Amino acid sequence: MQSRLAPRFTGNVNQPIEDFLEEYEELVDKCSLTSQQKVETVIWYVNRSQCHVWQNLPGYITCNWLDLCNELCDEYVSPTPEGQFSRQKLIDFTAKYTWKRMGDETDVINY
Repeated sequence: MQSRLAPRFTGNVNQPIEDFLEEYEELVDKCSLTSQQKVETVIWYVNRSQCHVWQNLPGYITCNWLDLCNELCDEYVSPTPEGQFSRQKLIDFTAKYTWKRMGDETDVINY
């Protein structure tokens, strides 16, 4: 069972990826984890529905923490007005997921 105080990323719209990454990094920096260890253990704090997204990113595959963080910030739409409605992000998203039917906002985040 995971501690209630541990960081957790669910992929919900109201949980910015940047907040989770900052909280996770504070935790693992106290443990002096390497870049590779950060990548390998971050999945423990991610909702199962999100794991496949993370594990398929190049930064995860190469165990590069900084690359993974940048890719995650690109993958999950930023909650800022500039990022939330980015035209290029919407174009990229629709090109990537046009084959998958989505029912609500949570489905969009899960994919």
